Amino acid sequence: MINQRHCFASSCWCLTVCLEDGLAINGNAPKIFTRINRWGLPYVAVATNSIFVLLAFMAASSSAGRVFGWWVPDT
Repeated sequence: MINQRHCFASSCWCLTVCLEDGLAINGNAPKIFTRINRWGLPYVAVATNSIFVLLAFMAASSSAGRVFGWWVPDT
């Protein structure tokens, strides 16, 4: 079961990277997402999606409120 979840999560992550790169190529997203390294990997799109995946994983944990409190200043 864990292997199936991992496979599904990684395929969704790859799909969003490809979609973000395609949107940028068509002009529907910022052009910075089309930057690629020498192996053809759109590294800006990968980094952006990785941040959102980590934030979603953090929100699923029980201590998300405490970690979010570190980022939001008390006013």
